[in-house]
Amino acid sequence: MKKNTRETNYLPLIEYVIERIRQGKFTPRDRIPSENDLIRQFSASRHEVRQALGHLEKMGWITTVQGKGSYCCQSRNLAWRFSPPMA
Repeated sequence: MKKNTRETNYLPLIEYVIERIRQGKFTPRDRIPSENDLIRQFSASRHEVRQALGHLEKMGWITTVQGKGSYCCQSRNLAWRFSPPMA
């Protein structure tokens, strides 16, 4: 059975963010690249990028603040406690 390509196109993006967090390149409270930057970097659609960010948030790797961006969490288990830096 062939996998739906649209479903799996965002997996490299998820792997990229998780790997950068594990390597310490994204540290707690760091803003991860914007949706537009990720769209360009991965040649992905906005829908795919949003799916990936949504999955990362549900897994506790990031938290997204409307109008501000997505940020690396201090701990995967503490995603709900995150408060982004004030601009």
